Amino acid sequence: MINDENGENWLQELSTGIEKLCFQGLKYDLKDLEFVAKNCKHLISVKIDAKYDYIDLVGFFSYAVNLVEFAGGKFINQHKDEYKSFMFPESVKQLSISCTIDAKFILPFAHLITKLYCSSVYKASDFQLIKSCRNLKVLHLPNDIKDQELQDITIYCKNLRTLIVISPKVSHNGVIHIAKHCVELECLHIGAINMTNRVMRFIGKNMRKLKDFELYLWQKKNVPALDNGVRSLLIRCDKLEMLSIFSQLDGGWLTDKGLGFIGKYGCNLRYLFLGNINVKESDAGVMELSKLGYRCVCLHDYNNKEAINIYDRRI
Repeated sequence: MINDENGENWLQELSTGIEKLCFQGLKYDLKDLEFVAKNCKHLISVKIDAKYDYIDLVGFFSYAVNLVEFAGGKFINQHKDEYKSFMFPESVKQLSISCTIDAKFILPFAHLITKLYCSSVYKASDFQLIKSCRNLKVLHLPNDIKDQELQDITIYCKNLRTLIVISPKVSHNGVIHIAKHCVELECLHIGAINMTNRVMRFIGKNMRKLKDFELYLWQKKNVPALDNGVRSLLIRCDKLEMLSIFSQLDGGWLTDKGLGFIGKYGCNLRYLFLGNINVKESDAGVMELSKLGYRCVCLHDYNNKEAINIYDRRI
């Protein structure tokens, strides 16, 4: 049971009105989970570690009749026969899976799933599961996914509002497919190899509803700066409020010219993060940014280990 430093079980003191609990990183046992589910009738969200097999959570799920979001647990293939009677509560609409799981346990209510977080190594069975989640709005994909797998998924996920896929195996071709098929996206966090201005312009042209765009660059040397692509993105995505771009490898993907474009066309931004830009020309671009009243602007040059933060004085 969960105990504090005095040996008292503080879980017993929790109000029955608790709706969301995160046990990740804490010491707890199955009795704690069942106690919470049994006594907190309004419980809608629980997050645990991958320490317990799903078959051990049958009691917990039987009490958590109003559960909407669940994260954690594990599925052990060697015990497949024991899962015959296992079922997730049909009230679950947001599911975070940190292991490989037999899709048949989710398929009966897959059409109800609106949020799916897959952090395990991508498997062919994952595609069948994602394909069955017809009403999916939020999707987090594993960081080992490749272009072809991403392309197959985007064909069936045209109504997504949030997509997060940070994989060094995704190229600009994968990003183009996202921009082509997932035009309803409001939030896109994507990692890609060798992004180009052409791809950035394509995103701006197709994804007019973007409010949050985060780009992780795995750029190689001698790749042209993305100045014009950033300009096109800001002009066409007029609902964009949050913009984060940074390179994992070489800097130089943005010049003073690009910073100037952000200062000129980024008037709707509320948050801006630019990492490892390595601008060596002058401070002209930074001066352009400083004229705008962003709530937070962070320029981080990992090469020089210098950071500049500009906060909106109006707050």
